[in-house]
Amino acid sequence: MVVAFGLGPVGCCAVVVAASDGAEVVAVDPVKSRRDLAERLGAARTVDPTASDTATTIREITHGQGAEASIDCSGNPRAQSDALAVLRPKGKMLVLAATAGWTIDPSQLWRKGLTLFGSWVYELGQYERVVQLARMRADSLEKLVTGRFAGAEAEQAFQAADQASEGKIVIDWTR
Repeated sequence: MVVAFGLGPVGCCAVVVAASDGAEVVAVDPVKSRRDLAERLGAARTVDPTASDTATTIREITHGQGAEASIDCSGNPRAQSDALAVLRPKGKMLVLAATAGWTIDPSQLWRKGLTLFGSWVYELGQYERVVQLARMRADSLEKLVTGRFAGAEAEQAFQAADQASEGKIVIDWTR
């Protein structure tokens, strides 16, 4: 099981990739429209972190085992702490979002033998895999786009993106 935190465009892409690789994906976000989008993209379940304790919910879903992996795409320190807490022993966490600051107790890593990764960009050799995945999952990636705006509507596009209730917002400068 993979748990994805933060279901903006990057988090939804994480859902697509994990589901494409055969993982059962649990998607976590406080915004219902984003959780609904994640389900359409392949998430098996969604969790509203404002409605219950996320770590407890994931333990219940996994019958006390915890998740094999988590991905934080939120940049929210609470979500990042939850993403670490939901892991089973030997679990792995990938941080894809920038954050103003996140404090962890390093003993969380060694007590459970966890691995913490961070990534900001793809390595050159990974682009071929990304292109292959995009070809295979073009239907899912198309669903990720929830707002299309003409160039003259750029201000409205940025307002929609700032509301953080949409998937990917696209500005088509040719229209």
